[in-house]
Amino acid sequence: MPLETHSRVHATQAWLLSTRHVQVPFAWLQACVEWLQEEAGGANRLSQQQINQQVLDQWLLTDLRDLDHPVLPEGLAQAQKTELRGFFCVQVDSLLDISQPAYGQLQKWRGTDCSNDEVSAVTQRPWEAKPNRMLLLQVTDGVQSLEAMEYQSIPALSSA
Repeated sequence: MPLETHSRVHATQAWLLSTRHVQVPFAWLQACVEWLQEEAGGANRLSQQQINQQVLDQWLLTDLRDLDHPVLPEGLAQAQKTELRGFFCVQVDSLLDISQPAYGQLQKWRGTDCSNDEVSAVTQRPWEAKPNRMLLLQVTDGVQSLEAMEYQSIPALSSA
């Protein structure tokens, strides 16, 4: 690998970690940068900023299981209950709003409307305010898969 490409790979690695908290295998990052440069028609055709953004775009399209690069603490999947502090980039495989009845969510997802369904506890005026949503997530870092719970709203996640 040419020295210039090597320095660009290291610069991209530092940018991903410092701005997005993204950790990737060096070999994947190197192959990605080389591919981007080849697609652009040469090593000097893309600025460092363009390389950074395009590598991030490629990472967002990648199944983390293909990278096989753990970022979560080891043995976390076996823990009954724990709270993580810090930044961890994981892939959300599925999510379910467990604050709402499953049947109502299924009907909404199917787009079916039945007038008999309107006579339920969901449509009755509650005597107290409804709780905020609570999402149950299946997440992976590519090596470990586990269930996570959103107990404070994460605006970037949508159950719709």
